[in-house]
Amino acid sequence: MKMTVLKKLKDYLEKNRVRYEVGYHERVYTSQEIAAAMHVPGRELVKVVMVKTDGKMVMLVLPASYCVETKKLEKAFQCKKLRIAKEKDFEELFPDCGLGPCPLLGTSTI
Repeated sequence: MKMTVLKKLKDYLEKNRVRYEVGYHERVYTSQEIAAAMHVPGRELVKVVMVKTDGKMVMLVLPASYCVETKKLEKAFQCKKLRIAKEKDFEELFPDCGLGPCPLLGTSTI
């Protein structure tokens, strides 16, 4: 039986003695809506944005209140072509996640 992402994350945090809280909120679609539902400022919540740089997938973790500026990222990554990835570009990287969410810690092999 496959271990869920949430179970893997909880096990990882507990194994490393990291304090955490589990919170629940209504179904929302943007990181700013999640922050509002959780009653925290967007700058205190992080979001994952997947980008494709010269054909390679890169996971960005940034404050929910930030916007991705692809031209600045191209310069920072020193790549020729960078674009925000579509879900179909990276769905196979996170097989135990539903459409939309992807694990903040990157791989499903925590």
